[in-house]
Amino acid sequence: MDLISVLKKETGKLSNEQSAYLIALILFPLSMLFTETFPFPSYWIVSSFLIYGFIVWIREWGDNLNSISYAKPLMALAFLAATTLNVAMASITVNSILEVPSSPFIYTITMVSILTVPFTTAISLAMLAIPMMLISMFSSMFSIKALSAKKIVNFEIWSLMKEVSALNLLGRIFASLTVFFIATSFLGDNSWYTDQVAEFTKWFAYNFEMEIYSYCSLPNNAHVSYIDGERIIIGVNEKSEYIFTVSNCITEL
Repeated sequence: MDLISVLKKETGKLSNEQSAYLIALILFPLSMLFTETFPFPSYWIVSSFLIYGFIVWIREWGDNLNSISYAKPLMALAFLAATTLNVAMASITVNSILEVPSSPFIYTITMVSILTVPFTTAISLAMLAIPMMLISMFSSMFSIKALSAKKIVNFEIWSLMKEVSALNLLGRIFASLTVFFIATSFLGDNSWYTDQVAEFTKWFAYNFEMEIYSYCSLPNNAHVSYIDGERIIIGVNEKSEYIFTVSNCITEL
């Protein structure tokens, strides 16, 4: 009972983030022992707690940024930039999948922009993971809230130094590395996902953004979408395979 009381007293001092890192630290050697016991790679259990602690830390950062007046416009601009990048990537993706101009497929681009969120997220995480690791080291040693340009110029930054939590420091570093490796792994091998996105894109464009009847002459069972008054995109479903081609509008009127 005394041992349990001591453990409760010590663990009660830990934050939610620190508790997640502690669980990951405890599970790491156990996962090495029981690798063949679990039906999936056991390191995912450790990674999940590291990522959970990482999310708690990022959320605390977000709460701190919300309290700063100029941070909200910057966050809004960052969100707008990310959304614009996502839509631009979706337009390029639709163009490469259909192999025709993507301008007539506005709704398809919108749907694909949602499906490409994992890609933009992975790219962002891969780019930010290493800087976040450096920030985690700095934030573990210094009080970020009290940091100002004046204190840096006056060499008062050392006054912001706080007691270093080894658990926070190591946990954040390993969490940042975990996020980096997961993001780069997804970017390096995502055919299992991109193949499904490609099939859905063709199906959606053919069934929801192309017309069955047209004043232009069409092959049997073909769908049509219009680029301008003279050029059209013809979609054909042959043996469950969607084929899109650009053609001139030939009319008998």
